[in-house]
Amino acid sequence: MYSGELLKKFRNLLGLKQEVVAKDLDVSQQYVVKIEKKKEVCDDTLTKYLAAMKTTKEAFDKFINFPPPENDF
Repeated sequence: MYSGELLKKFRNLLGLKQEVVAKDLDVSQQYVVKIEKKKEVCDDTLTKYLAAMKTTKEAFDKFINFPPPENDF
């Protein structure tokens, strides 16, 4: 299981807004907020969320295992 917080960080890294993901998921922006606040996101939701961001679970796993350094600028 993955956390919604990790999805949010990955979405931000990709430069996507919640509204864009919501549109591709055919849900409200508020629903995306709910997903991103979950402690655990089920596999089905994860797969759909990543598809809406036009990325893969493999890319997400790489992000989790090798996160980019925090930007202190």
